[in-house]
Amino acid sequence: MEFSKLTIVPEDGMISIDGLSYFELSMTGVPKDIHALQWYGKGGETEYKADDYGDSKPNIRIDDLPKWTQKSIGVWETANKNAIEAAANEAAEAAEIARLLEAEFKPEERPLPEDFPKPNS
Repeated sequence: MEFSKLTIVPEDGMISIDGLSYFELSMTGVPKDIHALQWYGKGGETEYKADDYGDSKPNIRIDDLPKWTQKSIGVWETANKNAIEAAANEAAEAAEIARLLEAEFKPEERPLPEDFPKPNS
């Protein structure tokens, strides 16, 4: 998958690719000490969580995505596919509701005065 920006924030269950974010996603495989990963196309950085004493490793610049990010990218792709399918289903349901409402509330057609029979003179 091609993208220019990737953000992973395990604590929020958030994965964002090119600005499209999903939350409450599975973070299986993400190292426990990761606070966030930021990727900007050709490089990025890994941010680490603070320990119980408030100390953390310094952010590390990365030139390649770690292997564990592949699983996170797959999780995002599944969430994106599910969102697209849900949106298509909602659009189809909305169209069907609109069709039913139009049929139910369509005004009754009545003849116009010029369509009335002419009286015999």
